[in-house]
Amino acid sequence: MLIQEIGLKLAESMSRSELSKRETQVLHYLALGRSNKEIGRALHISEGTVKHHVKSILYAYRRDRNHRCLCRHDLRNLDRDSAEQTAVAGFAAKSAA
Repeated sequence: MLIQEIGLKLAESMSRSELSKRETQVLHYLALGRSNKEIGRALHISEGTVKHHVKSILYAYRRDRNHRCLCRHDLRNLDRDSAEQTAVAGFAAKSAA
């Protein structure tokens, strides 16, 4: 049950991004633990189409994850650069005194 809850939360957060309505539906069924065949039957689409939607979902997830990682990396570098600049300014002020 915990895995389904996690899957549903993932589906909810992913559906806010750039997923189509159909991709959101597929993701919801995936989160419930349904197979591609079961999803296809439920949505009246072929298993191949389900696989295509799953690939699109995974691509969107990777793109979103990579974007978040880059943002975190930039923030860390910004914090580190600010700390270095503060340290250099403090050292320069002590040297001048």
